Amino acid sequence: FDMAAQPGVCAPYGEPGVSYWDPLGLAKGIDEARFRQYRKAEIKHGRVCMLAVVGLVSQHNWRFNLLYPYDNGPYDFSAVPSNFGAMDSNASGFLGL
Repeated sequence: FDMAAQPGVCAPYGEPGVSYWDPLGLAKGIDEARFRQYRKAEIKHGRVCMLAVVGLVSQHNWRFNLLYPYDNGPYDFSAVPSNFGAMDSNASGFLGL
């Protein structure tokens, strides 16, 4: 199994078919199945991180009202500001805070 010939090996971190970047030596002596497992885990974690960044950016502008058809319910959080401004506000006496 030639790991240097796999897709994703590119300069400046290696030359396709010649070398690859592995500073910790995690890829020494692994077989193809283990390499595929690492590749799948890397893709999965990258996708989860991308979704987390979308959630981080979008929570500033969008809010979800989980009570349909948009009733206020027992607690009304529509007046609570987003992000760090929520720490200074009293959220309708929620839990006595």
